Amino acid sequence: MKKRYWAFLIGSWCLSVGMQAAKVDTLSVHSDAMNKEVQVITICPDKAMAGEKCPVLYLLHGYGGNAGTWLGIKPELPRIADKEGIIFVCPDGKNSWYWDSPLNKEYRYETFVSKELVNYIDKNFTTKAERGGRAVTGLSMGGHGSLWLSIRHKDVFGGGGSMSGGLDIRPFPNNWEMKKQLGEEASNKQRWDEHTVINQLDKIKNGDLAVIIDCGCDDFFLEVNKAVHEKLLKKKINHDFIIRPGGHTGRYWNNAIDYQILFSVSSLINRNNKMDKIVFITGASSGIGAGCARKFASQGASLILNARNVNKLSALKEELEKQYGAKIYLLPFDVRDRKAATSALESLPKEWQSIDILVNNAGLVIGTDKEQEGSLDEWDIVIDTNIKALLAMTRLIVPGMVERKRGHIINIGSIAGDAAYPGGSVYCATKAAVKALSDGLRIDLVDTPLRVTNIKPAGGNKFFSCSFPGR
Repeated sequence: MKKRYWAFLIGSWCLSVGMQAAKVDTLSVHSDAMNKEVQVITICPDKAMAGEKCPVLYLLHGYGGNAGTWLGIKPELPRIADKEGIIFVCPDGKNSWYWDSPLNKEYRYETFVSKELVNYIDKNFTTKAERGGRAVTGLSMGGHGSLWLSIRHKDVFGGGGSMSGGLDIRPFPNNWEMKKQLGEEASNKQRWDEHTVINQLDKIKNGDLAVIIDCGCDDFFLEVNKAVHEKLLKKKINHDFIIRPGGHTGRYWNNAIDYQILFSVSSLINRNNKMDKIVFITGASSGIGAGCARKFASQGASLILNARNVNKLSALKEELEKQYGAKIYLLPFDVRDRKAATSALESLPKEWQSIDILVNNAGLVIGTDKEQEGSLDEWDIVIDTNIKALLAMTRLIVPGMVERKRGHIINIGSIAGDAAYPGGSVYCATKAAVKALSDGLRIDLVDTPLRVTNIKPAGGNKFFSCSFPGR
């Protein structure tokens, strides 16, 4: 059965490769540190072969794997390489856990991947030869290896990812040949403490590294992944953390790698291509609005931030200027006050008037009273904020976009607009209105280059709590 499975995967891979322009090569790269040749598979997009400098994503395999593991799991990698303009590099790391073993001189894979292989790839391929053009990710043992390498060599890699990674090795002292590289855990506790990812997190601070961690809810490594996530939160280090249905399987990694590639492209690689845009965000002082501000700032956009809470806006401005060097203009006013909104927009300096992206995020919900028991005054506040203010901001800003023939309107709705919940009929109705207004605006702008997007976040404490008065 296994032979048939692998024959099917290899056949699929060959068919996929044959249909793509990306070039797949199997190389032997010499390691001075280990005095041996190491097999490496590279997937080079047509852009790189034509001379365009492309970013590199290093893919590390798990225990028992080899250089061909990732092509077996994801036969579509050549097509993805061409689509995204990424060079994929898949080294054979044996069962090394990507350490420089303190016991075995033939296992110095930290030095090989982070130094020797990177130098070889930059020398022989048209790469973006800088940390902002490199990321590393992997599965299982390779998930440990990718974070181990990226944290310890953040001068080399701009991002590190992990799928089902063994991010704390200590609960598994008798598994996967780790003691061959570190010795018995019982008599080498300090060495084991020093060679586990969770104890390397003190080497980074927020902004040093783009980090993404992904683990299935049925994976035996889930708890150690949660522990790393909690430690990163405690250290206030921004990162993406994903838990989805699935276990420690090839099927899970076939899906997970898509998220890792997307993360690398959006959070790391595209960071080099600065967004020369002016973005106006309402309700920007907390929650989704503040999250949007951080994301746009990381991409190099200039931001106009609106909210009622001046102190929170000022703190966010200071954070974004310090972390991203972002250009920020604060425009505090209550979006329900049409005169204040008009006056504020008219007061913008000339260099801030050509708004490219409008994020209509301001919104709230008050209470959970039943419809037959609710307060008419509170409903007025919710409707004025969630519907009428959105309409006012759209009416004030979009005509300029039409005149300039460029612009994007992003309306933050909610899945509550698709299905009501008890005690939330008015809020749900306002979010259904956001969808209708987005659809209508899209139709009205059909003969222009402008785009309209309605984003509908799901419920959750982090997002929903920011919808209450006080923003």
